[in-house]
Amino acid sequence: MTDIYDVLKTFDTNSVVIECGGHLGTDTTKLCSFFSDGAIHCFEANTDLYKNLEGLLSKHTNLKLYNLALSDENKECDFFIDCNKDGDAGASSLLEASNSFLRMYIKDEKKITVSGITLNSFMTQNNIPTVDLLWLDVEGFEYYILNSSANALKKIKYVYTEVNFQEFRKTGKLYNDVKQLMIGNGFEETHSWTQGDLWGKWQGNILFKNTNI
Repeated sequence: MTDIYDVLKTFDTNSVVIECGGHLGTDTTKLCSFFSDGAIHCFEANTDLYKNLEGLLSKHTNLKLYNLALSDENKECDFFIDCNKDGDAGASSLLEASNSFLRMYIKDEKKITVSGITLNSFMTQNNIPTVDLLWLDVEGFEYYILNSSANALKKIKYVYTEVNFQEFRKTGKLYNDVKQLMIGNGFEETHSWTQGDLWGKWQGNILFKNTNI
């Protein structure tokens, strides 16, 4: 499999997807097209990016956007944004950048406050009984979302998540932490893709399948 979309071709077009975060809408647009008969729920905590997504993706009737942070608690959260004009606003996180990451990549990080919601609460409040795909790209906070979502994970068929092999964010968990957590919740790793360098050096993406569904 060359990328995640080769796998998604095998999914039903009426699949329910939760994507976090939306960033520039590139993957969101593809997901809306792939699952034209389904429902895409997209989170973007960065208000500026969220407003851009509203205009960019307004034609997709199968999409709902949320200016929220998918989190491990239902409360206001600190959110760290790369606000350098030459930086990457998509590289924002609920975790503060590590000192080495700040020196290398983020030159101007700003802390703001955003509203956070857990996956359990979100699915309950929006009457979502099952999810075919949970898509997580939240810059190191993936573990914390998954760790607080035991009840929700029982109703999710697949989880596609970014994983890290270095500590880019303070208190960020690494690949093996995420893998063991998912195994403990009844998931198995089915596919993996590297980002940047060789596997195990930088970042990667993993697809986990719920073995109980």
